[in-house]
Amino acid sequence: MLNWLGIVGAATGVIGLGSSVMTNRKVSLLKKRDLRLELRKDLEALEIKWAQIFELQKTTEGSRRMASRVKAFYPKDAMEVWEKRMAEQKGQLDKMLRNIGDLQSKVDVLSSYKLEEGIVKSHGFKAQLENLESSFRESLARDDKARKYIRDLSNQPWNSGYYPDSIGY
Repeated sequence: MLNWLGIVGAATGVIGLGSSVMTNRKVSLLKKRDLRLELRKDLEALEIKWAQIFELQKTTEGSRRMASRVKAFYPKDAMEVWEKRMAEQKGQLDKMLRNIGDLQSKVDVLSSYKLEEGIVKSHGFKAQLENLESSFRESLARDDKARKYIRDLSNQPWNSGYYPDSIGY
């Protein structure tokens, strides 16, 4: 009698081991799929955000060039520093796009660990894009303020060609 109980117990243990291995494998595959999906969504959102930031950079560049025509607001030295900074930021954007494309091409073959690293990198790219966006928006705000000041100055009575009678003209 003890013999049959031992055989049934051993068989139950082997079956339990096999089912736990299969379950563990399925869970691992599901985790990989979930990580891949999350990374793909993050990368897609980053591409969209990157395109928006790239357009914002173009707008900022045009805005600053238009506002810089008034030399009192943006002297030549300041414009050179600004242009250098814009070139560095454009380089950052280009490098980021290459890295995003690199990650997208490897999503299907990455291990779980590498997928997690990719998700962390995508969050880092998102933070960089947000910093660049705030920088460009601040620059646009400064240019708008300069334009408003120029507009206010040009609307003063001494710029209108109107001379009051009290001056004696």
